[in-house]
Amino acid sequence: MKLIKKLFYIFILFFIIFILYLFYRNTYLTNKVQINNTSQIPEKNLSEKWFQNTCFFLKQDIKNIDISNEETEISDNFKILLLKKYNIHDKIGANILLNNFINGKNNNTFLEEVNYFQLFKLSNEEIDNILDNIEDKEIKLYLDIIYYTYKDLKDISILGWDLANAGIILEYCFLSEYYSKSEYLEKCYYISNKIQNNFNGYDDYYNSIVSGYIFLNLFEDNFEKNFNEFKIKLDQNFKKDLEWKLNLNFYSN
Repeated sequence: MKLIKKLFYIFILFFIIFILYLFYRNTYLTNKVQINNTSQIPEKNLSEKWFQNTCFFLKQDIKNIDISNEETEISDNFKILLLKKYNIHDKIGANILLNNFINGKNNNTFLEEVNYFQLFKLSNEEIDNILDNIEDKEIKLYLDIIYYTYKDLKDISILGWDLANAGIILEYCFLSEYYSKSEYLEKCYYISNKIQNNFNGYDDYYNSIVSGYIFLNLFEDNFEKNFNEFKIKLDQNFKKDLEWKLNLNFYSN
């Protein structure tokens, strides 16, 4: 009886070891396949995927703009989108709009506000004392958001918002045939490189995007509802599956 019991325990032990071995082998092989698959992806494709990861979560489906028409070319639909959303109707206008976002037009406005209110000089205690003496709730909230956003992200406070929008505007312009493929890739590299060089990683970039949305839409009607919808869309589509400092190359064969 003791022998049978001992053999039973030995059997259970080996069974557990066997299960653990199968689990380890499956996990190891899965990871190995994923790593190998990634290493086999052409560098150009990885770069374009990185660009899409950092910008395309803001992309709007043309069906949601009510412009899609089966009788028109895809490029015409995106031209209508640019016209309706940005009042852009030619390549000159596209260049001006794109350069404004690449150069951080909204971030520059944000920094002008920081300088105007001299917020960069204040400590937490000083700003809290100032806010306690402000009766207007909107001004109080506005200054609070600007101060703490700037404290966290400094001169790139909402630059992420501008660069992410630059990426999607570039995509619309390319699909509208305002830019050739080579022009598109050149600008993809420039925007991606600027994102990489200005932010330490995905988290800072993400926070800058959210801060930009808040700064520009804070006093709009239904802000809370719209912000929650924006955050849900952002969190669903914001991808971090590629390393932040990926070696960018949009021109490899």
